[in-house]
Amino acid sequence: MEEAQHQTVNQAANTSLSSQSSLYVGDLNVSITEHELYELFSRVGHVVSVRVNRNQATNSAYAYVNYTCPEFAQEAHSSLNYTMLHGKQMRIMNVDPDPTQRKSGAANIYVKNLDPLVDNKILHDTFSAYGQILSCRVATNDAGESKGHGYVQFEQEEAASKAIQEANGLLLLEKEIFVGPFMKREERELAASPSKFNNVYVKSFSDATTDADLYRIFGDFGSITSAVVMRDTNGNSKGFGFVNFENADDAVRAVENLNGKFIDGKEWYVGRAQKKSERQLELRERFELNHRDRTEKQKNVNVYVKNLDANVDERVLKDFFSSIGHVVSTKIIRLPDGQSKGIGFVQYSSPDDARKAISEMNGVKLGSKPLFVARAQRKEDRQVKDGIVNGPRINPHHMFHPGAMFGQQYFYGQPLPSIMPHQANGFGYQQPMMPAIGPGGVPVPNYFMPSPPLRAGFQGPRFGKRGMGAGPHPNFVHQQVAPGNSNQSSRYSQIPRYTSEVASSRASEASASMGGPSDNVRTPSTATNVEQQRMILGEQLYPLVDKLEHERAGKVTGMLLELGEAEVVRLINSPEALKARVNEALDVLRLAKSGSVPPSAELSSLSIDESSKR
Repeated sequence: MEEAQHQTVNQAANTSLSSQSSLYVGDLNVSITEHELYELFSRVGHVVSVRVNRNQATNSAYAYVNYTCPEFAQEAHSSLNYTMLHGKQMRIMNVDPDPTQRKSGAANIYVKNLDPLVDNKILHDTFSAYGQILSCRVATNDAGESKGHGYVQFEQEEAASKAIQEANGLLLLEKEIFVGPFMKREERELAASPSKFNNVYVKSFSDATTDADLYRIFGDFGSITSAVVMRDTNGNSKGFGFVNFENADDAVRAVENLNGKFIDGKEWYVGRAQKKSERQLELRERFELNHRDRTEKQKNVNVYVKNLDANVDERVLKDFFSSIGHVVSTKIIRLPDGQSKGIGFVQYSSPDDARKAISEMNGVKLGSKPLFVARAQRKEDRQVKDGIVNGPRINPHHMFHPGAMFGQQYFYGQPLPSIMPHQANGFGYQQPMMPAIGPGGVPVPNYFMPSPPLRAGFQGPRFGKRGMGAGPHPNFVHQQVAPGNSNQSSRYSQIPRYTSEVASSRASEASASMGGPSDNVRTPSTATNVEQQRMILGEQLYPLVDKLEHERAGKVTGMLLELGEAEVVRLINSPEALKARVNEALDVLRLAKSGSVPPSAELSSLSIDESSKR
């Protein structure tokens, strides 16, 4: 027991000693390198390691420097703090293994109304008279210019309290500064009362209004500390300004008396000055409320119409549906070049007319085509419905389940026993065995499906310089790597030749054994069997996929064809749905390439993408 306690004490001592030898270096230029920091800090003592962390989004960086002993760290903190490096003053702090005090803000103070020339070092030197400082920083913009305020964190709360009492109102470079306790944004927002404010926002006044006019008009309600008309770079008035009262009650009275008053022929707006974040939040909430109200009102009066002739415009659509009731508006969805997409919307003045149009106009011909008419739905509602009908989409993070997909794996070119023979190249290059994807992106257990073969004579896409032939590919005899331990020497065996006719026949048998397409799914009229149907769909789907993903078009097409005919037809007719499915398939391939596939009974090291390289 005593030995365990002794070990715990030693570990705590080692941790403390290690933290005392480490320094945090902040406010670094994003272009700084670890080598530069190593060279700089090595002048003080032996450096164990340097690590730089960069944030490209905020164009900032910070680093950790570890010394062999605390003495070197302390000397570096004293001599190198606020050193200019790549045009920025670096800020050095001792690494505290317990961030509780730092995050609590107990000994932290806020300083504002700083002169633009005040930097970190000047602020540190000013407040170091009140106690030991852990961190000191002047807030700056992206250009490195001071925002006029800063923060000082002391080691002791007593030092912070003393600084607030004695430094508040102090002149620093000819400017009187304000010093107060630091408050988190959440605390400031809770403390700020909408009925208690000193700063007033005024707008919609004439261009001739000056600062002196604001002082004169608002001065009737109390003492004013500042009043300004905001102007552009040319000195022209922007039409708004700010007035700051010494007393909050005077500011409230000014708002009550001047808001909506006509001065110099202009109706003034006078209200509490809001922060940008407050204003944005208020506008966002107002927009969302209006959007919900508008959506609720239009929920049952909008009608969705598709299968429109290309020559049908808004006027023709309105005239046609006006026979049911009063039409408020019509809209035809068009391509960027102005060509109709065959889809439109009709808004009625009452829900009854909309319901009547759906029941009576569905299937009625407008021009040469029968219309499809249904209740219009928001995109969010359609996505929820699609999720229920089609099942969950592919989730790349939960795609691979041990034992579910990888019951038995095969190298590319190896036929599935009694299911699928080796096939001629379907889309211009050798396809690997891919995990079959069921409706909604659900993987079919223990089943790997290559991209389907195309009918004889199909040439496939011309890859040109990518080294692929443009004509039909002969049925070469491919070689396979025999399954086995990766440490064993590879053995090769020949695979029987299969013509496209044999492959098509075997594929039909496989589709039947796997269930195939359901009887209620309509097949293309030219397809005499399931495999021909897949060929036809593949020929239509491939060019669309190739536009979205050129490099792996054949592989992705093969995966999508396993979703079933109904889903593939939907993808061919819906660019948005196709794009989503292609992205899902690419996520699966990326996971396989990164080696995230769980181990399986055989060939555990083989991933989907690796098989395509063999």
